[in-house]
Amino acid sequence: MKTIRFDTILITACLWVLWGCSAAAPPQVVKSAPVEAKADHTPVETLAVEGIHGTISRSDVETVFTDRMGELHTCYAAAVEVFEDVEGMIEFFFTVSPSGEVSEGYISGSTLGSLEAEKCMLGKLLRFRFPKPEGGAADVRYDLYLEAPYEAPEPLAWTNADAQELLDEKKVVVEECLGDNAGVVVTVWVGPGGRVYATGASAETPEAYSSATCLAQQARTWIFPDPGREIAKTRLAF
Repeated sequence: MKTIRFDTILITACLWVLWGCSAAAPPQVVKSAPVEAKADHTPVETLAVEGIHGTISRSDVETVFTDRMGELHTCYAAAVEVFEDVEGMIEFFFTVSPSGEVSEGYISGSTLGSLEAEKCMLGKLLRFRFPKPEGGAADVRYDLYLEAPYEAPEPLAWTNADAQELLDEKKVVVEECLGDNAGVVVTVWVGPGGRVYATGASAETPEAYSSATCLAQQARTWIFPDPGREIAKTRLAF
């Protein structure tokens, strides 16, 4: 794991391969099918991320993210301006085409809870250019942990159970957004009076990610249970 500082905002990056980062893992997120990597005995310096047809080296992926991290930082900094408590992990799953361009990608996991920041960073990522993979297109999973520029009180950790009455009330809307998709997670920051401060989305598949963003947008208008004077961070899984 490596740490990159931009002023007072901390961004920690992690490229997940067979065993992930060498340091402690970030918060648990919903994951899609594991990305295969070379065998356990492969030296770290030659470790490659593999797709169905090709591989791209770990160092090549790290270099591109390091060089372009400032662009991703601007997305997060804008989100902090709107709601300063926003922080958490975001996980990208994307495909590097044989030409080195990113052919597709989505947010496969996130505890950030800012749809604007997530979509902004994903949009930047889709314009990245990587060295050409060997043997064809390669799939990559990459994590960023974004820490708020000041020490905020730990939010209350809520789940579906804490908002079940509301979810029952919004059942039709939820079903319309989900369709046949599953593996959807929506993160909601809830303040006094049950007011929604920010929402974010992630999913196990690209198709389900559209459902996740639909739900995240809908949830902005909902009134959640009142957490009192505290802030609650609600993780809704569907």
